[in-house]
Amino acid sequence: MIVIAILLAVGAGLLIGTRVTTAHDAHVRFSRYRTETNESFGAWFKSVVTAVVSIAIFVLIAYALVIR
Repeated sequence: MIVIAILLAVGAGLLIGTRVTTAHDAHVRFSRYRTETNESFGAWFKSVVTAVVSIAIFVLIAYALVIR
């Protein structure tokens, strides 16, 4: 009877251990994805701001040249 209880405890421990490992791996994967997404969004936003500022400066220079 004790052997069966020990085998059940070991089996339950292995089952719980694999679930914890799977959850940990999913969390790591999600955190990495979130970090990459934030970095790519930051790079995209920086390029959009640079493009908008460049276009605004171009329009101002063109406007100044046309008026004079």
